[in-house]
Amino acid sequence: MKSAFKLMHYCLVVSLILIISSANAEDNNHNQMQDLITGITWTTHCDNQETYSFVFRGDMSFQVEYIVYHDKPNCQSISLVNIVSGKYQLTGIGTDVAGANKIDLLYSSATMTLYEGFLAEKWKREKVYGYDDWEVGMPKDVLGKSYSPNDTPTFTSIFSIYKVEDNKLYLGKLIGNNDGSTVGKRHNKLDMKRTYYIKEKD
Repeated sequence: MKSAFKLMHYCLVVSLILIISSANAEDNNHNQMQDLITGITWTTHCDNQETYSFVFRGDMSFQVEYIVYHDKPNCQSISLVNIVSGKYQLTGIGTDVAGANKIDLLYSSATMTLYEGFLAEKWKREKVYGYDDWEVGMPKDVLGKSYSPNDTPTFTSIFSIYKVEDNKLYLGKLIGNNDGSTVGKRHNKLDMKRTYYIKEKD
């Protein structure tokens, strides 16, 4: 009886050690994942008259800025700016894509600002995102709104994947049913044509 109790106690201790070790390993892996992207402004080169910039902060907040330019060669004259911000979660190590991990982007705000008069007039006539009072330089709330009545509302969260390699960031892309709208529809391929480079670090 005594021997059985000792064996049970030993097994319980070993199990607790394994659980604690596993939890510590997960924490370390989570910290390593966060260190790869946090405190960095990631930006794309100007391509097809557009740029993307991502900032992941230590408080688990993020901001992405999408800019469309009027002039293709120089990307100096801004046509419109879409800014999305919210919280991000690093929700898993490893995916079907080698070296990629899971990331969830949970939006809290999304705005669109136009910088060209003809575009503001066009969007005003077409009631884009439901607004008929677009003005140059005046941001509009577009979170969860449809571009037009027949369109699906914009997402308020994205379930994706990411990979950091050689100081470059790659994010998931929409392919078929994997549009990132739910956990079950998480992106399962990386967009290797859109490369984010380190612009600055905190």
